[in-house]
Amino acid sequence: MNVNHAKNLALLLFITLTSIVIGLSYGSSNQNTYLIHGLTQIKPNFLSGDWFAHNTHHYHDKFSYVLILVNYLGLPIDIGLTAIEVVLRIIALVAIYKIICLITNKYAFISFMIVLVLVILERTNSVASSYIFSTMLQPSSFGSTFLLVGFLFFFRGRYFISGASIAFAGYMHTNFLLLGFVSLGIAHAVLGVEGLIKRGAVQFFPMVFVLALDVPFLSSMMSSENVEKATYIFQFIRSPHHYVPSYYLVDFILFAGWSILGLTSLQLIAMENSLKRRLVGLYSALLIVIIIPTLLTTIVFIPMVSKLFFWRMAPFSVMLSQIVFVTAIVSQAFSDETESAVHFVITLFFLLLGYLFIFRWYLYKYGLNSSKVLFLAGVAFCCGMLFLRKYIVARINPACLSKNAINVACAGMLSLILAYEFSSSFYGHSTLLNGHPGKSESELYQWVKTTEVSAIFLTPPGLDNFRLHGERAIIADWKSTPVDPNGLIEWYKRIQDITGLIDIKSSKDVNEAYLHTNIDRVTFLKNKYGISYAVLYRYNNELNRNFPEVFKNEEFVVLSLESL
Repeated sequence: MNVNHAKNLALLLFITLTSIVIGLSYGSSNQNTYLIHGLTQIKPNFLSGDWFAHNTHHYHDKFSYVLILVNYLGLPIDIGLTAIEVVLRIIALVAIYKIICLITNKYAFISFMIVLVLVILERTNSVASSYIFSTMLQPSSFGSTFLLVGFLFFFRGRYFISGASIAFAGYMHTNFLLLGFVSLGIAHAVLGVEGLIKRGAVQFFPMVFVLALDVPFLSSMMSSENVEKATYIFQFIRSPHHYVPSYYLVDFILFAGWSILGLTSLQLIAMENSLKRRLVGLYSALLIVIIIPTLLTTIVFIPMVSKLFFWRMAPFSVMLSQIVFVTAIVSQAFSDETESAVHFVITLFFLLLGYLFIFRWYLYKYGLNSSKVLFLAGVAFCCGMLFLRKYIVARINPACLSKNAINVACAGMLSLILAYEFSSSFYGHSTLLNGHPGKSESELYQWVKTTEVSAIFLTPPGLDNFRLHGERAIIADWKSTPVDPNGLIEWYKRIQDITGLIDIKSSKDVNEAYLHTNIDRVTFLKNKYGISYAVLYRYNNELNRNFPEVFKNEEFVVLSLESL
């Protein structure tokens, strides 16, 4: 086996292992919302009587086609969706590798190994709970993967394929399409006026075609009389962690740190001029679509800007920053044989060992804020090293290291980190394997499935696994909301009815209010929604002695309401 074959096998192995170590999850978090529509298409009587499942407009309803396909192929839904997620991660990681090859083909393997380390350690998390890779398949999995593929072909100057890739990303998740128009539009503008019309037409033709499919629905949403009220409810009550920057300003520390490193490193990269112009154009565009909307939602607050969720582009901007920084470091390390070893080893020590053992230690011991301040100090240190590297190296007598030795060192470091992640966090991030949603909830759902299919349950608002795992209708929960304004207003009214609160501030208030559910509240809900059972926390409710218990375990008690 020659060196190239060995390198390709190593790449395939590390890409596959990285795509798996991120997590193998099913039936948790966002899937409690996104799977419902698809499951009702496969089995029309699934959750019969559930308002959210059958009478609302769902987010990313085209995602249901994936479930229909998996079901048509005769595959188990959980295994099939998880396998698709792993395949999408592999495609995305290959796209990242190919982008690195464009920048530094000679040192692509080394650079990619280091970038994979960063992917594993940071899990691509960024501003406003945004990310590239999730532990489970969801619409954004397709959006993220094919946005990266679109970026790759943009860098290659293949604008039609780039546009088609982003069009498919937007077909599965409209937000990626809208942000693709903005990001690529700015990028083409940065490239200059020469050929702008032709470039834009080729880039945006497939994207416009997909957008046309969504125009009727987007128009109906924007023209709804409830749009302002629904926007306020969703942004400030249901999801401020996504849409209100004042809730996550500390997230910008890491974003700023990586952006500083990326901008500092751009000048150190030697590449073909047209490629560098495209790289600078897209990188600038991503920074612009994060910075300006942040200013327009902090200094002033413009709801439409927040609603477009520009921060979804933050992890892609960080990824480009990491790619640029790492490739600059590696290419500079080998640019002069006499300084390569020292420069590379010092940088690698900070980037890998320092990040792993200091940054993550602070993250778990002291919390997010301290770790980000520490990281920002590390950014300043790296920038200083870049500018002072010749001064530092001149005072050290390096032992020259070969490129192959560095390849092996990087592969070894990545192997150690993969082993650490598989042993420490993989199981916890894999709800397909770890017995999710836990003993008490699982016992509850097993019993719930023995009740009549038409039963409607009153459930704690925070019990977001109930629909998917219990397979019975509920009034509403905090997690799953419709996408249309009218549906969102109805969801808000249902939460008000469940809790008795008129002015809802947050999920904390809702969950606290549910603990004080009384006979009058249950009677009202029985008359309005026809509920048959009430699920309460065993040791924290006020109804235990008022209705017969039909199920009880360590955490939950279910009361029958037939006597009402």
